[in-house]
Parts: sequence; structure tokens; C-alpha cells
Amino acid sequence: MIAALWVVALSQPVHDIVRTGFLVQNRRRVNRAPSIRGDGETPRVTVVEAEGAVLKEVRPSISAGFADELLNSSFVNLSELCGGTTRARMIWDCVRDGVQPLGLQGDGESHGDGTVLPSFVSRETRQKLGLHFGGMDFSLTQRGEKVSGCGTRKLLTEFRDGLQVETVLIPSDDKTTVCVSSQVGCSRGCIFCSTGRMGLLRNLSSGEILCQIFQAQKRRRETGMPRLERVVFMGMGEPMNNPKNVREAIEALVDEKRFKFSKRKVTLSTVGVSPASIRQLVDFPCVLAWSLHAASDEKRQLLVPTTRHGVSELSGAFLEVMEARKHLKGSLRLLMVEVALMAGLNDGEEDARLLASVLSPVKDRVLVNLIPYNDTGAEGLRRSSEESVRRFQRALWAEGLRASVRVTRGDEESAACGQLATSAKANDAVKDPQRVTLS
Repeated sequence: MIAALWVVALSQPVHDIVRTGFLVQNRRRVNRAPSIRGDGETPRVTVVEAEGAVLKEVRPSISAGFADELLNSSFVNLSELCGGTTRARMIWDCVRDGVQPLGLQGDGESHGDGTVLPSFVSRETRQKLGLHFGGMDFSLTQRGEKVSGCGTRKLLTEFRDGLQVETVLIPSDDKTTVCVSSQVGCSRGCIFCSTGRMGLLRNLSSGEILCQIFQAQKRRRETGMPRLERVVFMGMGEPMNNPKNVREAIEALVDEKRFKFSKRKVTLSTVGVSPASIRQLVDFPCVLAWSLHAASDEKRQLLVPTTRHGVSELSGAFLEVMEARKHLKGSLRLLMVEVALMAGLNDGEEDARLLASVLSPVKDRVLVNLIPYNDTGAEGLRRSSEESVRRFQRALWAEGLRASVRVTRGDEESAACGQLATSAKANDAVKDPQRVTLS
């Protein structure tokens, strides 16, 4: 979806991240981003709006390798390959802690506390797994890392085709949230988002998404960050432009025999590509969030130039989804609505009242998250003042809506994920007596 382009922040020129592998063929030009051309050996990549483009392989796609395939394998399949459920459980115990589970015999990987994990899989079984999954390389290449003063840690990870994505670790009290990417780049073109200006290069496979979780757990353990408790799909890319792979990744995350995250601790945020894409969310096993930003069609068209559907049409689809999910418990029944506030653009009291009107049919099952714009260098955009943000919040309260204000994290390190990723809810976010916690 919408993330800051930390590829640039990490001194990696945009044209340098384009590698041979994919050529985007244009069928219908809609707000087309500039073409990107690398060196003489790199094919031209024309970035277009995703629904009007086809990703054509220039050479066979290269995934993250062994880790990609193993993380996406079912527990039953892994158990059969490694000779029983006990070994499969031990492998996943390692993966959940960001530890390489298949080191050479007697040559295990060290934990952060100095202890060494012994190898428990025989050489024969390791070879069998390697043949099945296409290799034994379990690691990804980490090309960069930056840490802000608040402890937010952003990782730049490279896949075997040379393309890179950002993953963000966000500490808060006794827990850590990881923000993952679902695409390399993004086609939605949001004017306040660096990734939107990058354009779309390709989708990530489900295994590549899950590799980010492993890499995040590894760095969390190595650096002594709090336990990883929450996963948010709010990094690079629009998840619902890659629904199949995103869903497979979420199912692995909430699988009690694999990553073991609670469904209430995984959040998918979508800009609302179309009513049809929204309806696909009805049985996604996670919390849902809508990156709305403006209830006025005119203002939303300005902020999200690729949008083809009015707010009322998209909100109608979300209403259908929420009605179908009303039997679920806790935050799984709720819809989070995200609004990145920009001074003089969408932060007025009239904007708040219009938003309240759009959400009024389900106001008892909506939580509005207000995010002061995190500067990504877009010309003419400025962060709303604290006074304007609080006035907007009070206007929503007056209409009976629950609204929180998120505290941006990592500003000094250009760590903004456009709208959501490096944010944490303030303690006074929700007005009592209808306080809501998404835990």
C-alpha cells in the first residue's frame, strides 16, 4: 500500500533497484508513472496502474529461495518431509524466533544470549528438504538498516532478483509491531506517498511476505527489542492488488502450527481498490482497515488519483463485508478507518462532519485513526497542526464516532510509511465511555 521510499533514504538510487526479471506491458495508461531504465543490461520497466497492466517475465521469476518455499509449506507437508510432527514443530519453533533451523550438524546458529541451537535434523533429511524446496539457503540479503531515536527500526531486504522491500519494526512498551510490504512499489499513486511515486515493479509471493516476518524476528532477537506481537500490512504496495499471495501469507501467520499470531493481531489495510476487491475481504482472517483519507470524492480523487469509485460506492461494499462479519468477536468485527491529515487539505471540521456522515450507518463498529501527515517530501503538503488534529477528533466525537490520534514514529530518519506504518496509538486516543482496544 503506502510506504516511504526508504530505498532512496538508504542511498540506493531508484533506478539501481530495477533488475532484469520483469517488464510491465502497458494496456491502458492511467496516471502512468515515469518509465524507469537501468543500465544497458536492464530492460525498460514501464510502470502503470496495476489493473491495466500485465507483468511479463523477461526471465524466470526468482523467489527468496529455500526460506520462501518452506515458510509457505503446510505443516502437514513439512511433517511428511522431515519425518514426523515433532521435527516439524521444532523447525517452526526456530522460525518463530528468527533462528535458522537447518544449520549443519553441530553447527547451529547462536541465540542473542550466546547459547547455540543444536541441529536436530539429520543430514539425510536436510538434503531431502533441500531437494524438495530448491536449495538450503534460508536467509535473505539485508541491504540496509536505519534506527530512529524512538527505537523504530527499518530494514531494507533484497530478494534474489535484486528487488528490495522495506520492513519496519516498531517498538511500543513491552511489544513490537512489524509492518510488512506486499509489493515492490505500488500502483495506487497516492500523492502523499513515496512508494506511490515509485510505481509498481511486481507483486511479492506469499513466501516473500513471510520471509519479512522471519527477518524481523531475527533482528528483533539480535537487538533485544520486545516480543513481536502484531503484524500490519501497511508497508510498500496495495495488498488487494495482490490478494491471493497476501491471503496465503495471512493464513500462515494465524496458523496455530506455524507462526501462531492471533487473528486480532494481524491487520490488513487497503485503499479500497474497487467494491469487488473489498468484498473479497469478507473471510480474511484478520482485522480490516480502510485507508480513506477524505470523505469528499473530489478531495479523495486528488489524494488517490487512481481511484475509480466514489466514496459512497466503496463504503457500501465495506458495509456488506461488515454485515457478513458481524458474528466475529472483538476487533475482527470492527473496521478501522485511516485518515492521514494534511494542513488545509482534509483537516477541517467540515471534512470531519462529512466523514461522520459517511460512517454513520456503522458508527458503533468503526474506529477512526487520525494520522498527522508524515512528511515524504511531496510538494505543497504539510502536516496538520496538533490543534487541527484535536479539533478534527472532537468533531468526530460530537457525531458519536470513536476516534484515535496516532503518534508518528521515526520522523527524523525519514521512516514514514506514508500513512500508517510507523504510528502508534496515543494513550488518550479513544474517548470514553466507549473505549476500544484492538488487542
